Amino acid sequence: MKNLLIGLLTLTSFSLFSQAHIGVMGGFDLENEYSKLGAGLSFMLLPKVMVGGGVMITPFDVDD
Repeated sequence: MKNLLIGLLTLTSFSLFSQAHIGVMGGFDLENEYSKLGAGLSFMLLPKVMVGGGVMITPFDVDD
């Protein structure tokens, strides 16, 4: 029981300052005149350390 309590307290203390952010974005490509939709996810490990990534989606029927 003591080991379980120590494990739970360790996990919650590490995630006390962490935050996850999810965002949706839109854009317009001026060169091809296509609208784009994007999504991003970032995770704050520490108050000054953040990791994340994003993706932009465009129509698949582009004639390039």
